[in-house]
Amino acid sequence: MRPNLGTLGRGFGDEVWTRNIQPYFNEYIGPAFEVVAREHLRDHAQERFAVPAGDIGRIWGGDFEIDIAGRLLDGSAVFGECKWENALIGESIRKRLEEYVAKTRYAEDARSRHFVFFARKGFTEELRKTAEIDGGVQLFDLEELVRSPDPHPAPPPP
Repeated sequence: MRPNLGTLGRGFGDEVWTRNIQPYFNEYIGPAFEVVAREHLRDHAQERFAVPAGDIGRIWGGDFEIDIAGRLLDGSAVFGECKWENALIGESIRKRLEEYVAKTRYAEDARSRHFVFFARKGFTEELRKTAEIDGGVQLFDLEELVRSPDPHPAPPPP
C-alpha cells in the first residue's frame, strides 16, 4: 500500500518515491510506530487499566528488546510489543514477550503485570480470545491509534 504522497510533503514524484523512499519506508515507520504506541499508552492507560501511567519507555538487552516497558501509578508493570508488519500478531509474539520480560529485572517487584500489543494489521483469533479471558492482555489496533477523540463527548450522567 502506497501512502498518500501529500502526507509526506509536496514535491515527491513517482520516481523519487520508488527509488528513494519506498525501499526504506517500513524501516522508518516501524520505530515511529513504537513511539506513537508508547505515547498512546501513556495517554490512555487510565481507560484500559483504570489507573494512569507513570513512566513508559523501552528496554533492550544483549539478546532481546521490549518495545514498551513501564509502570502504572498503582505499582503494576506494563510490557508490550509493537508490530508494523503485514501479518497478524498471535500467541507466539505474546509468549516471546513473556520470555523477554523474564530476562529483565525491570519491575520484578511489580504487584502485577500487564501485556499490551500494538499491531498494524491486527491479531489472530487465538490472541483475541486470550485477551477476552485475561484482562492483563490488552490489544490496540491501528484504527484505535488513528481515531480522533470525540470533540463533543456526551456529558457524564447526573
